[in-house]
Amino acid sequence: MKIIEVVKGDYGYDFNFTLLDYEGNDFSLVNNTSVTFKAQHEDSAVADVSGAMTVESETGGEVSYTVADGDFDTIGDWYAEIEVVFSGAVRTFTDVLIRCKPELPR
Repeated sequence: MKIIEVVKGDYGYDFNFTLLDYEGNDFSLVNNTSVTFKAQHEDSAVADVSGAMTVESETGGEVSYTVADGDFDTIGDWYAEIEVVFSGAVRTFTDVLIRCKPELPR
């Protein structure tokens, strides 16, 4: 599991990911129709954060998400996933945990 640590209220920076297929090779994003970043706080029943990702490399499986103002304003663990949509298919990448820490003073 990939763990990303952030500070409550920070924004404007990118999460960068390289998506891999089941054999550990770069996942092809050629012909995708959308790539979405989703995150759900551990105490929530819905995805609290959802936004379009930028495809940095279609053949290299590289994507990024720019954290927006208000995305991570709640301290705690967030479960995240990346959803890639193709015509007639959806592939979801999980195993991302975002740990939101309080800003100083603590």
